[in-house]
Amino acid sequence: MGLHHLVCRFGIVVKPGNRHAGLEAVNPDLGLGDGTGIVAHQGDTDIVPVVRVNPQYPIRAEERGIEGWVELEFTISAAGTVKDARVSSAKPKGVFDRAALRAIKKWKYNPKIEDGVAVERPGVTVRLKFDLEDT
Repeated sequence: MGLHHLVCRFGIVVKPGNRHAGLEAVNPDLGLGDGTGIVAHQGDTDIVPVVRVNPQYPIRAEERGIEGWVELEFTISAAGTVKDARVSSAKPKGVFDRAALRAIKKWKYNPKIEDGVAVERPGVTVRLKFDLEDT
């Protein structure tokens, strides 16, 4: 197996040997519906993370050359944090779930404002893609 870069769907590269990706600000120009992995519901177009933590590419999956994706569903709290995160689907099942859940729970969003008050936003879905790219 040659040298690989580990990439999640948002284009952040996690290189072998530097598996922990810290917090970072996100470029808000991710675009919705263009394969970035963000799926907005109920006509919301402002669901863009302002802080994102990269998922760790599981060592065992890397060693075996396994790629895949995890779709997560969660609620954005009134404070902008992720709560009630769960895996809604994944391929292959069970390989990337834990890494995706650990990362998404650290993401931060601008809360939804209704009548000047921050409110929860349930039913948000994000797909994280785990790819190995030869370099």
